[in-house]
Amino acid sequence: MGAAVRLLTLGTGTIGVLGLAGYLVSAPLLFPEYFFSGVAVHTATGLLVLAIGLRSAWKRSEWARTPLLAREDDRITVVGATILVAIALAAGIVSFAVLQGESRRWWATMFSQR
Repeated sequence: MGAAVRLLTLGTGTIGVLGLAGYLVSAPLLFPEYFFSGVAVHTATGLLVLAIGLRSAWKRSEWARTPLLAREDDRITVVGATILVAIALAAGIVSFAVLQGESRRWWATMFSQR
């Protein structure tokens, strides 16, 4: 049960963070098919606050006092995988931003020649 509660709380917080991040960077302008573009700012903020409240409520439970990753090698694996995913996401976002700028410049030169 503890793993399910942790996973659902993480999912709720993730939706809130992605909704807020999408609003802050105007994701529908960059990516018209952005999945979280329909989440309102106050809803995303509410989901994030809800996740924080759930975390603070269940951390007092007995099952929450035991560490999720008890062994040191499991923690190292999770931290390494998290860093790898963060670097891959950052590279993907940067490449999309560069491609968008290049495509705008290309279209501007194509239409200015005619």
